Amino acid sequence: MAGLLIVVGIQSIKVDAIVTVYQTNKVAATVMFMTTLTTLIIPLQFAVFVGVAFSILLHVARSSNRVRVVQFVPVEGGFPEERAAPDRLESNAITILHVYGSLFFAGASTFEKLLPTPAGSRRPVVILLMRGRDEIGSTFLGVLRRYADNVKAAGGKVILTGVDDQVRHQLARTGMLAYLGEENVLNATPRLGEAMNQAVAEARAWLEVDGK
Repeated sequence: MAGLLIVVGIQSIKVDAIVTVYQTNKVAATVMFMTTLTTLIIPLQFAVFVGVAFSILLHVARSSNRVRVVQFVPVEGGFPEERAAPDRLESNAITILHVYGSLFFAGASTFEKLLPTPAGSRRPVVILLMRGRDEIGSTFLGVLRRYADNVKAAGGKVILTGVDDQVRHQLARTGMLAYLGEENVLNATPRLGEAMNQAVAEARAWLEVDGK
């Protein structure tokens, strides 16, 4: 019986799979080696739980480090140009921001640190592109509320575009839709860029009217 278990254990080791995991992803490789190490120290069932915990922690850390905020600059008759997000919002101007990466948990905190500050600006308008996000978390809502507060304090406003129906429902349930203003939350449309262009047109009209 002992010999049979040894044979089964050896056959369960897939060298090709181990090499593939190691070459493909450092996070997965780390989890694999940590799980293997713990199986030699503690009982198997507990080692599996430790491996799952390692995987979750490393995934959260990795997701938060991959958040990136960029600025989209409209180009007449063409597609928007992507640039690095500014450190500070420009006065009486529109800043279109797009976020790459997860906005849950630690990712939302990283996102908050990367947002351009409205300090020292006057009447800035921030358009935040939300297309492709079908759910948001409470941490992100807190970040959005604080940022909208700061922008409003500078006399400006925040506009969300490309908003999914589920996200709009979340905003409504949490009071953020009413706080931002329904006119400042534009739903996603089948045509790419349509919601963004609408937001830009409305923001320009708002700046012109309030600037007179």
